Amino acid sequence: EKLVQPTFIYDYPVENSPLAKRKEDDPAFTQRFEYFICSHEFGNAFSELNDPIDQRQRFVKQVEAKRAQEPNCNAQVDEDYVARVRFAPYGRARVRRGQAGYAFNRQRDHTRRVAVPYDEAQEIKSV
Repeated sequence: EKLVQPTFIYDYPVENSPLAKRKEDDPAFTQRFEYFICSHEFGNAFSELNDPIDQRQRFVKQVEAKRAQEPNCNAQVDEDYVARVRFAPYGRARVRRGQAGYAFNRQRDHTRRVAVPYDEAQEIKSV
């Protein structure tokens, strides 16, 4: 409600961004930003984490926190995702437009087709 002017929020804590790469100069924060216009999120972008050890440690912490809140939950580490991180190319980034961004552009141009994000999950191939 308070972000009326166009605003970029960056340097998210690692705990809030489990898929984003750590900043080299301050590893408690990640290489991630979001931008807001008129109190609506218009986008989210981050450098994708490509360290499988760090990724697994973050997932383990999330699972432990979830189980502490809900002892009977079925939370578990996504080992398939961690394995894929090992084979991911270096230097990848993700960008996502917020729902407000889609709605805003759809109102301005009714002839534009809705963009569908490409699913980057790929089958792991042995090298």
